[in-house]
Amino acid sequence: HAIMPGRLLVFVALLDPRLAAPLALPLLGGVAAIGAIVLLLRWRGSSDEGEAEVALKNPFEVGPAFKFGALFAGILVLVQLAQHLLGDAGLVAVGAVAGLVDVDSISLAAASQARDGRATTLTAVVAIVAAVAANTVAKGAYAVAIG
Repeated sequence: HAIMPGRLLVFVALLDPRLAAPLALPLLGGVAAIGAIVLLLRWRGSSDEGEAEVALKNPFEVGPAFKFGALFAGILVLVQLAQHLLGDAGLVAVGAVAGLVDVDSISLAAASQARDGRATTLTAVVAIVAAVAANTVAKGAYAVAIG
């Protein structure tokens, strides 16, 4: 999860470079905070108990690409509908809700909206940060509940 904000910053900046500067502080600040927490936990000591081997998957499988495409298309439809009904607040709302599941789709959708002039830079940045915040909280809750 510590890599996600930096990776997201690169992808979003490729779609709309105007988003890079306003997103850099919140996203890279998140990376720094996560890094500090990891260092603190390592400094406090850790045991090898509970460590499980991670099963790696083939990165060239077609199924995940189709799932991402379907999710991205669904997010684009939701963004259009929400913006039509709620204006800029609709994009932010979809960002917060979609972020519970995935940050990539909504972030790319928000960057596309800004690039195409259908959303302001500020609205796209707020939607992306809302998605990242929701995703971080959701993953934290999953870790507490499952782990």
